[in-house]
Amino acid sequence: MIAIRTIKELLIVVRDNLKTSNLHSGLCGFVDQLHSGNIITNTEMHLLHKFISGNRPKVFTKHYDLLRRCSAWYWKPTVKEPRIKWLDYMIDKDQ
Repeated sequence: MIAIRTIKELLIVVRDNLKTSNLHSGLCGFVDQLHSGNIITNTEMHLLHKFISGNRPKVFTKHYDLLRRCSAWYWKPTVKEPRIKWLDYMIDKDQ
């Protein structure tokens, strides 16, 4: 039986891979790429999608781009920096 990593462990995996990869989509698409590359399991992918959706940046938080509030995108497409900042925030928040 394969152990499922914690959300915190998975967020670290996403962040560390995002720092060294090209981003051609949004964060959810990047999570899909990690699954396709066998870096995370199918179950972990679904956990991450649920976490990202449930913790998406709200209007007026420091990680939210106000121009994106009416968009399916949380941040500008293909821009890594705000995604990495949000991942860092969510990782640190759990400590």
